[in-house]
Amino acid sequence: MTWPVRFAPDDAYPQVGELRDAVRGRDWAAVATIVDRLAGADRTGLLIDVAATPGLAEPLGESPAGDPTAAALLGFHLVEAAWTVRTDLAAPLVGPRRFRAFHQGLKEAERVLIAGAGRRPDDPAIWTARLATARGLELGQDEAWRRYRRLAAIDPNHLPGQLHMLQQVLPKWGGTWTRAFEFARTAMRSQPPGGPNAVLIPVAHLERWLSLAPPHDQDYIESPAVRQEVAEAALWSVGHPDFARRHGWVGVVSAFAVVFSLQGDHRSAATAFRMLGPLANRPIFGYLGNQPATVVRRYRLLALSPGAGGLTWTNAKGRRAWHALRRALPLVAGAGR
Repeated sequence: MTWPVRFAPDDAYPQVGELRDAVRGRDWAAVATIVDRLAGADRTGLLIDVAATPGLAEPLGESPAGDPTAAALLGFHLVEAAWTVRTDLAAPLVGPRRFRAFHQGLKEAERVLIAGAGRRPDDPAIWTARLATARGLELGQDEAWRRYRRLAAIDPNHLPGQLHMLQQVLPKWGGTWTRAFEFARTAMRSQPPGGPNAVLIPVAHLERWLSLAPPHDQDYIESPAVRQEVAEAALWSVGHPDFARRHGWVGVVSAFAVVFSLQGDHRSAATAFRMLGPLANRPIFGYLGNQPATVVRRYRLLALSPGAGGLTWTNAKGRRAWHALRRALPLVAGAGR
């Protein structure tokens, strides 16, 4: 089956387009109606997706004074704009001018979010955004944990915030691998089976894979311990009968599709790709290079090809197919990393 690749959140979540149009039209009553349909992580996910739209700072700046939803939206928007200026390059490759603009944008976001938290201290979206500013401004582990504890007191299983906190506890932001995996495993087990929070497991392993040079990266992701833990996380979440396609589900399934593909487990990858259909999460597939649409098409083609369901890394045919893909897709080996 041939599918296009659809990264736009609107394709999975129609309310993203509805909310974006309402913000652009300064229809604050409609904004409240759309946002109030959702709660918890679903609401935060919606705000994050809409906030990524360029050019929303002006209409959001005209929102009614004291509107906490608008504050969260504007905060996320300013964070997104700041990170766009910084780029995804490693810190040594980011020039001083970009860093100054990056920090200036985050400080502006922080001012908006502090005011929003003062008006609505129990808004998990605001505390999630403040985890992003804490990391970018390098406020340290103690301050990040303080903010996360405020979030967890409101919603202990708030996945958008947990994804930000996972980044904070990685070595590249002053944490450790031990702390990162401890955080991911605890978050997964703190939610009943069928929840999406087990995605923290494949994301943590992707980060570890990304930190290693070839061939150690592939040795790591193919190791029996990693394969077993990712498979168990999939059964806990996307493979569980209670898994629901709520806001953010595309990113969850995409993470498992990426790791299973890296492991050469075509059978499991095919299950994930069938769940996704034409949908995919751009940042997740971006782990594999700067051409995520190409990555999706080629991994999906291999996983869903006739006979691929019997291919696993443990059989010779599966290994030959995987190495053929690696030769055809050199960007997997390092571009964009």
